[in-house]
Amino acid sequence: MADRPTPMDRDGPWNDLPNAGDLTPGRWLHVTVISPASSAFDGAATSIVAPAHDGEVGILYGHAPMVVLLGEGELRIRSLDGETRFRVARGFLQVIDNEVSILAEEVEPADAA
Repeated sequence: MADRPTPMDRDGPWNDLPNAGDLTPGRWLHVTVISPASSAFDGAATSIVAPAHDGEVGILYGHAPMVVLLGEGELRIRSLDGETRFRVARGFLQVIDNEVSILAEEVEPADAA
C-alpha cells in the first residue's frame, strides 16, 4: 500500500485548510437564516453545524459548494460574539463561495424551544 498523507503530516495537503478558530479577515462565512415568517440571522460566522436529514453537517470557510436537505434539530452558528443557536425544522442549506443560506419552514431561538 502506498504511503498516503494524513491530517497529522506536516507536509500534507491539509496545511492550507483554514482552522475553525482562524479569525483572519476574509476567512469568514456569510450566513443567512430565514423562514417564511422572518429573517432570523444575517451575519458573519467562523463555523456552522446544522441538522441534515441524515445527521449533522459542519461548515467551515472554504467548504465545497453543496445543497443539503435539513431535518429537525439545533442549528449552531459560531462567531466572535460566541455561539448562536436556533431550533430549525425542514428546509434547505446551500453553500456557495463561503455564503451559507438556510431556508427552513420553522426557525426559532433554541432557548425558546
